[in-house]
Amino acid sequence: MPRENRLIVFDHGELYHAIYSLCSNKGLKMPPQGNINKVSFADSNSKLIVIDIENNLKQVTKQEEYGRDFIAAALMLLCRGLGIPLPKVANKAVSIVEGKIALRIKI
Repeated sequence: MPRENRLIVFDHGELYHAIYSLCSNKGLKMPPQGNINKVSFADSNSKLIVIDIENNLKQVTKQEEYGRDFIAAALMLLCRGLGIPLPKVANKAVSIVEGKIALRIKI
């Protein structure tokens, strides 16, 4: 049976927009204002993603931790808003590719 493996890579601005949108829709704590300058895993086997958000006006960088499921939901919401089709039955996972966040879809 044929399989499809798709990778959608998002830049830091798109990731920030996705997190902000999901927090806004769900009434959750909003991310700090600024620009994302780094995305990494908390550790090699972690389900947490650490995002460094830098506010140039205040000269402050804050680290925020989000679960992989939260980031996946935020990216799926962004894809829906941009008209990028995502099959319901596909397995979806979040990874980091070349310093950027990616949504991997396996059908």
